Amino acid sequence: MALSAQGLPPNTAVKLVWETYDAEWAIQQLEEGVDWEKFQGLRFTYRTEILGEAVTDAHGDLTYTFHVPEDYGGMHDLYLVEAESEEPLNKVGFRIEVSAHLTPESGPLGTPLQIAVYGLNPAHPFEGWYQLIYDNQYVGSLTAVTTRGTAYAEIPATGHLGTHVIEAKCNAFAFPYLQIDVSPYRHLHRPTLTFELTDGEPVLPPPIQEQMQPERLNEAPSDASGHPQIWTAYAEVPSRTAIQVFGQNCPPETDVTLCWLDVSGDRVTEVRPGTFGTGFSEYRRKLGHVKTDQDGCFSTTVVPESVQGGAHPIELWHGDEKLAYTFVVVSRRAYPLSPKAGPVGSEITVEMDGVGWTEHENEVAITYDNSYLGYGCGADLMGKVVPKFRATGRPGYHYIDVYPTFRNPPSDDPEWTKPDFFQKPMLNWRDHPHGFQFRYAFYLEEGD
Repeated sequence: MALSAQGLPPNTAVKLVWETYDAEWAIQQLEEGVDWEKFQGLRFTYRTEILGEAVTDAHGDLTYTFHVPEDYGGMHDLYLVEAESEEPLNKVGFRIEVSAHLTPESGPLGTPLQIAVYGLNPAHPFEGWYQLIYDNQYVGSLTAVTTRGTAYAEIPATGHLGTHVIEAKCNAFAFPYLQIDVSPYRHLHRPTLTFELTDGEPVLPPPIQEQMQPERLNEAPSDASGHPQIWTAYAEVPSRTAIQVFGQNCPPETDVTLCWLDVSGDRVTEVRPGTFGTGFSEYRRKLGHVKTDQDGCFSTTVVPESVQGGAHPIELWHGDEKLAYTFVVVSRRAYPLSPKAGPVGSEITVEMDGVGWTEHENEVAITYDNSYLGYGCGADLMGKVVPKFRATGRPGYHYIDVYPTFRNPPSDDPEWTKPDFFQKPMLNWRDHPHGFQFRYAFYLEEGD
């Protein structure tokens, strides 16, 4: 991109400064007890970036070529700043428009379609909130809060042979607004892409076990404090995984107890007429006993009975005294589809453990052939979801995707109306605080 300027101080070094922001999900975390990770909305932090330096000529003119950074969309101020004094000399507005890219552009049924939508602006109530549409079917939401304005999605190629239309449409009120071209936001781009579904062997997803997020290694704490400490070999593991726990600085040659904290309750039970939600409470389960060695250290392996996801405390107790605690994050474990094949109308069950209880962990959203079906909640079965739906369509393979979602707006913000991405698939799952994506293929058999 070329920048020209006139009337600046002659023979002066200047810097080109890009004005932007950083964005994140505002998640409140507690220091002790269950990590509730309460969703509080969005948080933005002002930031600048130097795009380059140059020197004006003897007349105070300047011509400079710079690269526009991959950044949040919308308007950005671009400043010329005197390098020595840091004084702004002038500025110009620069707008990043929404654009999209698809790869590949053709392939057989089930081909993973890599879609990137650039230039989303989550700081704006409308510019940053898009939805993906496949052949006029709502797939899910495109968010780009933590991915610097770029939403990445991978969906399977579904449907008949021939051309399929993929659209990124904008609207902060949950679903696309179909007459945005006559609205105050007619300037917002709505990219349209096409994919050619060709004949050939269907592309099937890898086995579900291979799609799970990798375990995340932990680091041993420093023992400089001299206080009892415990930690786990891995900071994050799928549910039903054996967890190795270590301890140090504990009372030597002493029997100690390890405990696990779970959460029970819900947000939907009618506890009295017109009042919903039992609320949530913590309760302890004993993981087992272990004896420290003469140096006050121990190592043991435990397997929690719980399949509840999220950050769980593991506590170390000696009698009635809690000596130390640590956290381990339980991630989602998906199981094979049941059944994997059948005729039209077959009831299909998706089973998954490791679903949490917080506002952004306790639900999963499901699509069938790139059409949003609905969601499942992990509160009913304490961390397990078993959503059911019927097989439909033509004989052959049909694709089922499971995505993360947010349950609801911040409870302490009753005025929140937009953006509304709640209880809808977050296709850019990397933007979710605990993101994942699972894909299944169901074979629809010929009828009698």
